[in-house]
Amino acid sequence: MPDVNKRVLIVDDDSDKREDLNNCLQEQGYDVVAVADTQAALDAMANAVNGKFDLVISDTSRPLDEERDPGCHDKVFSAARSIGAKIAIASAYPVIKLPEGTPQLPVDNPQGFVEAVNKLLMNVAKEEAPE
Repeated sequence: MPDVNKRVLIVDDDSDKREDLNNCLQEQGYDVVAVADTQAALDAMANAVNGKFDLVISDTSRPLDEERDPGCHDKVFSAARSIGAKIAIASAYPVIKLPEGTPQLPVDNPQGFVEAVNKLLMNVAKEEAPE
């Protein structure tokens, strides 16, 4: 059972996929914010309640974002790291170069997607647990 106190940010320019991923995670009880582009993601992280997200899931194919700013993905990843969030990739396309230690989630398999997110966030909970 997921920890409903965990917050997830989804960054994806495909509105249907963004809504599907959002719904999958909300049905599991996660607090989810879903945005379409880099600037909205940066704003969400800057204005997050309690200043945090536990996991940032980003699509790596956002053509309009990439056209405006070729470094858009690095900005999202950097901002996520700065708030202590885990990072995962959600892309229907194979990603050639993932940031080290960054998993690619199975977005075309809702059950596998949810299981992968649950596993990532269980690891967050273990890291946060007092010893």
